[in-house]
Amino acid sequence: MAEGVQSRIPFLREGLPVRRDVLYEPIKVGKFSFMDPFLITESKAENNKSLAETSRLRVSIGRPRKSSEETPKEYQLRLQIYGRLVGAALDDAVSAGNYGQADDASRKAHILKGIRAAQRITREEVKKLKGMPPEERLRILQGVADMVEKDPLRAFIESR
Repeated sequence: MAEGVQSRIPFLREGLPVRRDVLYEPIKVGKFSFMDPFLITESKAENNKSLAETSRLRVSIGRPRKSSEETPKEYQLRLQIYGRLVGAALDDAVSAGNYGQADDASRKAHILKGIRAAQRITREEVKKLKGMPPEERLRILQGVADMVEKDPLRAFIESR
């Protein structure tokens, strides 16, 4: 609750984490947000055809849980990786050649398969980091996040 109040006060909200949309992409705040940051925002997810289809089919994207040994920065990086992989999986599912002819149950199953693959890939990346020192984990996660940011679809396909 304190963050909600803090986010509405211009000089206090600078220390808060960046607001993110459903795919964990940063939400841009408009230039008149000094009054209220929730008035003028822009998210990439607003015009995303894949997310609109996910919403229409009532498919939940979910959110990975934070592990006890993860730092907040590591968790944010993992959410970004997960969001980009899910976005790539959704785009891949919706753009598949036979997607347009499929019934809603098949479409939903196809989308869920992609989301589960993104969850599995993210989970496997985290398992590789077990027992490493925090600065090493952060360095590796940043490298994965950078790779996924450059070409999320390629990273998703190569990780399957």
